[in-house]
Amino acid sequence: MIASVGYVGLDVHKASITIAVAREGRKPAQVWKTIPNDGVRLRRALKSLVKENEELRVCYEAGPTGFGLCRRLRESGIDCKVVAPSLVPGKPGERVKRDRRDARRLAHFLRSGDLTEVYVPEEAVEAIRERERARDDAKRAEGVAHLTEALETLVEGTVLAPLVKALRAFRGVNTVSAVTIAAEVGDLRRFRTAGEFMSYVGLVPSEASSGKRRRQGAITRCGNAHLRWIIGGGGVALLSRAGDECGVAGAEPGGGGGGKADCLEGPAPPAPAAVPSGL
Repeated sequence: MIASVGYVGLDVHKASITIAVAREGRKPAQVWKTIPNDGVRLRRALKSLVKENEELRVCYEAGPTGFGLCRRLRESGIDCKVVAPSLVPGKPGERVKRDRRDARRLAHFLRSGDLTEVYVPEEAVEAIRERERARDDAKRAEGVAHLTEALETLVEGTVLAPLVKALRAFRGVNTVSAVTIAAEVGDLRRFRTAGEFMSYVGLVPSEASSGKRRRQGAITRCGNAHLRWIIGGGGVALLSRAGDECGVAGAEPGGGGGGKADCLEGPAPPAPAAVPSGL
């Protein structure tokens, strides 16, 4: 029988992990210890940290160390979450950042429920995500074609294959774009509405409203920047192709009828029949 819950914040680095714990109640979170970054040693440390009839809930910030640690802890039966570092609450003007302080803050806000969990993809999906990002980094270097072929081969037989096939049916989305969208998003079913997906990508408008005044500005750009770039590129490709088919490629916005927006409303009208000579 579980009598209480212990909330553990991990400040994870390549060489070390700082552990802090916050017990139920209002007592401040306390740093417990710092250990080398080793999964076995971490599981042993957490096992010695937990009290009798206590359940541990663990979290750490998403970062370059990846999701492997979270998967290993979950496999061991430990409730672990990866949280968005940009959405961890902080005090305005706070400029001090230390490992011990970060671990305490994570444990504290995990207890209060103020952290935002990020999606943890499967290992195969994460491997595809790393490959498609490596391809983008190598665009101006040699080996892009090789990475593209490897990306197409890698996605075959995975859970992403049906989604990639469906995305390729849209105009403006090729294989690489489809694989990128699928790998970055993972499971589309986790978004209940289109608005939630737009917020994840950072395509919702910013807003500064007060009282009866409502003011909206440019998009927030607070979501997945790589995914936003790919979707934007697909939209530009679609509009460019539509403009070419209408015969108005390069036309200035607001330059009169027959623009790209008009073309997207429906198919271009058929060309008039040639006038017979002699009439």
